[in-house]
Amino acid sequence: MHWKAVTVLLLALCSGQAGTGGFQADLDRAKFYQVLASGSLKKVNEQLDLVRNSALMEKTALEGALLMKKAGLLAVPLEKLRAFNAGRKKLESAIQKDAKNTEYRFLRLIIQENAPEMLHYRDRLEEDSKSIRLTFPGLPKDLQESIVEYSRKSKVLHPTDF
Repeated sequence: MHWKAVTVLLLALCSGQAGTGGFQADLDRAKFYQVLASGSLKKVNEQLDLVRNSALMEKTALEGALLMKKAGLLAVPLEKLRAFNAGRKKLESAIQKDAKNTEYRFLRLIIQENAPEMLHYRDRLEEDSKSIRLTFPGLPKDLQESIVEYSRKSKVLHPTDF
């Protein structure tokens, strides 16, 4: 009987289901989007660590967006390009797997709108903004709030769209 209890406990610990000591299962979307809007490399790296160590379904897209944001905060041009391309690959892969996911398209819209033109990453702005406007009423409240907040400074989304 004692060994069964130890085995169950070990299995629970290995699978991450025991206790509350690991990374959060849910992501604080408001904080995520605050970090994405920030100019702090430290905060972006901390959020990247949280996302990378999570079990979120959206992990690939979120990590991709954060890597592209990080690229803009790095000093060395080659590191900037590598981080941006790695992030772009992750985000585009997530969108390809789930093209109807509005949050992924919102992430891409944010990055496209703020990426330097020389990166040639602006070709889906209209498509993504249209998708966001059409699906907005059915989105979770925290994501709606993040979209409305971003729309205040966006050139393609406007608060009156929502």
